[in-house]
Amino acid sequence: MNLKRILEPITMGPLTVRNRIVRTAHGTGFGGGTISDRLIEYHVARARGGVGLSIIESLSMRGTAYPLLISGAPGLVQGYCRLMDRVRTYGMR
Repeated sequence: MNLKRILEPITMGPLTVRNRIVRTAHGTGFGGGTISDRLIEYHVARARGGVGLSIIESLSMRGTAYPLLISGAPGLVQGYCRLMDRVRTYGMR
């Protein structure tokens, strides 16, 4: 397996990612329907570890999909903003 380019930046449309290390989406159950401090810290730890791009958890369109994130949950947009403010300092997109 040739991994010599894994630490090189990659550009996808208007987005440049610092490396090619991607963490794919999976349900942690840490959100409780919205972006919790625990969920933010989970992603910050991955950003500190060198992940360049993180695909955040599944987002349910119904309010019965606990523990997934729920579209329209109180504070969801503000939570996404807090999450990005925290991981951006480590270069994660």
